[in-house]
Amino acid sequence: MNEPLLLTIEEAAVELFGEFTPTSRNRMYKFIKQGKLKALKDGRIYWISRGELQRISDTKKEGAS
Repeated sequence: MNEPLLLTIEEAAVELFGEFTPTSRNRMYKFIKQGKLKALKDGRIYWISRGELQRISDTKKEGAS
């Protein structure tokens, strides 16, 4: 099955945090606003690439070590 290259905030939050809650949603927007997560904005929708999600996921794992 082909996985999409771009993810919505909801899809990215599920990939990164394991679930989509108001808290995970707010954290995603906070990461974007702080520049920690690069996203494309199309109208009112933010799109996050799988590569960017992998980069932040790797950074998160390195910080935990």
